Order: sequence, then C-alpha cells, then structure tokens
Amino acid sequence: MGQSNAAVRQWMGNPKRFADLFNATVFDGEQVIRPEELEPADGEEDVLMTDKNGKKQEVHRYRDIVMKWKKEAVLILLA
Repeated sequence: MGQSNAAVRQWMGNPKRFADLFNATVFDGEQVIRPEELEPADGEEDVLMTDKNGKKQEVHRYRDIVMKWKKEAVLILLA
C-alpha cells in the first residue's frame, strides 16, 4: 500500500479529476459536477452503532478523499 496509496490520494485529490470520475461513473459522462464547486472535506467520522446484543459502540471510519459539492445551496459529500 504505502507509496502507491499516497500517490492515488494525491492524484484523485485534484478537484478536476475527482469531478471527472464522478461525472463518468455516476452521471454517464454528463458534466454535472464542476471542479470549482468542490472543496476538500474532512474524511474522518465516528459512528455510534448497536451490535446484535444491543450494546452500543463507537466505530471510527476514515475515507482517503472526501469533497464537498456545493450546488444550489445543497451541500453534498462525495466520498
């Protein structure tokens, strides 16, 4: 992982590439997401989950690349 993971994060962290990926895969190539509408966001989150015994526990999640998409006063996280 190491260096190759860091290289992918750096390459995909570019808003133009990130927008291109989502436009190609989610919107069938239509240019819906514009790079200038994206900004980096925090990729860490804590989730409180209940296990099968009813016990609550905190689970920490981390995503390598998260971008906020601001369009028409709607803020969407793309991870």
